[in-house]
This record gives sequence, C-alpha cells and structure tokens, in this order.
Amino acid sequence: MQRVISFLLSIAFLAAVQGASAQESASVYTSLKAKQCSKPKSQDVDSATWTCPGIAGLIVAISEDDVRQTVSIGRTAAAARKEPAASTQFGPPNVANDAI
Repeated sequence: MQRVISFLLSIAFLAAVQGASAQESASVYTSLKAKQCSKPKSQDVDSATWTCPGIAGLIVAISEDDVRQTVSIGRTAAAARKEPAASTQFGPPNVANDAI
C-alpha cells in the first residue's frame, strides 16, 4: 500500500513540475512587404536585394536572382549577407512568402 501511495505522489509531483515549467508559445512574423523595408536595389532586371527590420532588432536580408529568393538574418544587413543561407542557391522557382 505504501508503494502505491509513493507511486501516486511521484506522478503527482512530476505532473506539477511539468505543468509549472510549461510556457506559452507564440508565433511572430516579419513582413517582407512592409513599408519599413528598403526598396529593392538592382543593376539587373532579373535580380534584386532588400532588407526588412525583423523581430528583436534583427535584420532580414532578401535577395532574388532568376526566380530564386534567399532569406538570411543577422544583427546587421552586412552580417545577414555573410550568413551561410545568403550564399545558398535553390532550384527555381523558389520564392518566400510575404511574411516569414
């Protein structure tokens, strides 16, 4: 009987600890079409680059070339463009949504 009580108390304790450590999750998005985004810059009609302010002060850098978009994030635009994602190429068509 004492083992059953100990087992039940253990389960109750684990449930209480797990419930106390649970956190609410929320989705946060960055718009790639916001007015705060820089105007796309390009020397070529088939390519462009622009930046948008992201959450927590991060900068989102977007580049497009031949129907391929790449999205990279960093503390500054220069840092975002140095991230590995900035130099990764995917097959066309590869387009990000209006919000990431």
